[in-house]
Order: sequence, then C-alpha cells, then structure tokens
Amino acid sequence: MATSFTPKKNRVYELDGGKVGTLKFIGRTFFKPGMDWFGFELSEDFKGKNNGSVQGTTYFKCKSGQGIFVKRNKIIAETSHRKGKKKTKVHKAGSRETGRIEYKQPEYELQDTGSFLEERTASTGGSGKVSKKLGPREIGRNEDFETPEYEIQDTGNFLEERLAPSTSEAGETAVHKAGPVETGKIEYNPGSPGN
Repeated sequence: MATSFTPKKNRVYELDGGKVGTLKFIGRTFFKPGMDWFGFELSEDFKGKNNGSVQGTTYFKCKSGQGIFVKRNKIIAETSHRKGKKKTKVHKAGSRETGRIEYKQPEYELQDTGSFLEERTASTGGSGKVSKKLGPREIGRNEDFETPEYEIQDTGNFLEERLAPSTSEAGETAVHKAGPVETGKIEYNPGSPGN
C-alpha cells in the first residue's frame, strides 16, 4: 500500500483505516527496535493509543489518547493541513453579538481633484504659516549665552599647526622628554641583528 513519497515531519497524512494526523516523529524506538517508526498526533476526530510516550520514553508530545505509532506501509497519502488542525468547539460571543457595542460606520465625504499630493502640498488653515516653537534664547532662559569669537589665521598650510614646535602659554618652547634610548634603559644599535 506504500507509495513513492517520503513522509516529512509536521505534515498531515492520511493513514490506513481513514485516520488523519500530523507526523511528529520518525526513527527507531526502544519498544520495537530494529525498524523505523512514524509517530502521529491524530486530529481530534480520531482516537490514538498514547500521548507520544511508550514505556516511559517520550518520542513526541500530544494530548493523551491522540498519539499513535505506525509502520511506513500504513501511511497512505499527504492530505490537507486543515484536516489535521484542532477544531475549536466553543465560539466566544463578540461585542456585537452581546449587544455591548452599537457600531455605526462613520461616513466620509471624499473629494477627488486629481492630485494625490494635494493634501500634502496644501497650505495650513488660518494665516497659512506654521508657528515656530520658541527656543531658550527667545523665552529668556539662556540670557548669559554669548557666541564665542574665534580668530582664524590662514597661512595656506593645513599641517602647520601639527608641524610647529609646541609652546607653553608663556611663549616658551616645550622641552623634549628623554626616551628610553636617551636614558640608557634600552640599547639601540641600528647595525646589529635583532634591532
């Protein structure tokens, strides 16, 4: 009875005997070693034998009495996912059904002038200008603020400041700090190997 398709997990199949279920497990088991088994969670219309566990080993999880293990030859064909879905028997009444809301759809008057950007480009109502929000200077919260003045000297060379010797505030040239070669902490001979 087996056909040429390969069963895949999480797909819905029709089984021998008319049962329908979602494939949840493919593989070897401890209860009957030596062969591959296919574990199904049956749809609510059908009854199985377990909850995906057999002899204390869990192979997949489902409601008690909805799980079943079959051999490959018992899988007839893939079927619609709707057949494998859980059916909800309870319908919860909505606000319209309970009468708690009396919804009336609002009516809108649409005027089509041909330009889809008309709303965006139209001026605002009233004076036609949008008022600017006042900042801290305008409302007086930042009275002490003065714009700093900078003196810019353009000598033509953008690296001049970096290349010039640094000077202190008194105008003295900064003293060069002695490095490890000058202090004798390291011996450097450019002609010797390893340097």
